[in-house]
Amino acid sequence: MLRQIRPVGIAAVAALAVAVFAFNSQNSTISQKKDIRMLKGTMPGGVTLYGTDETVPLRKGREIATFAAGCFWGIEDYFRQVEGVTATAVGFSGGTVKNPTYKQVCYMATGHAEAVRVEFDPKLISYEKLLEVFWKVHDPCQVGGQGPDMGDQYRSVVFYHNEKQRETATKSMEELQRSRSKRITTTIVPVATFWMAEEYHQQYCLKNGIAACPIPGSKGGGH
Repeated sequence: MLRQIRPVGIAAVAALAVAVFAFNSQNSTISQKKDIRMLKGTMPGGVTLYGTDETVPLRKGREIATFAAGCFWGIEDYFRQVEGVTATAVGFSGGTVKNPTYKQVCYMATGHAEAVRVEFDPKLISYEKLLEVFWKVHDPCQVGGQGPDMGDQYRSVVFYHNEKQRETATKSMEELQRSRSKRITTTIVPVATFWMAEEYHQQYCLKNGIAACPIPGSKGGGH
């Protein structure tokens, strides 16, 4: 009787081993895709550290870009998945209050937008490509906020760091506008001081295992 059961047992164990190997391989691939976010830096050049006047120096061979596109948790998470992006941070820019807190930006008229500072390697990705990501991950035609998040702090902004970025962003927006029936409300303005937000906001989606903030009815920029 044992001779009849034993082959079946071996086959079952072998089948289980194959299934476990396939499961682990699949999940390993998924983990590797997610882990790209963990490989990015958290102190991009030019940001002013929270609660201080200390500014992080620019790194040699790197360039920086600054975007505001609604809830900065999700926007940062998208950019951390882009090849060529080397570091990101979330914070506030475009306002009048020095060292603003999250609560001040939300409940007081500080004039700041929730923004993301993106450091990138220009040998691996261009500013034009970063703009393509920017347009895709939010609705530049929405007025007064993004998705369910309403308020001036959620406005759409490109903060340019030099004349070339301004020209590139303007051209990119004009091209996008030709494919949109609604007017794009994004503003393109000179970069302002980038005040880093509190630590718990940094890489929020990665730390908490949540998806990026949803943009209802949007599949890449205000369709």
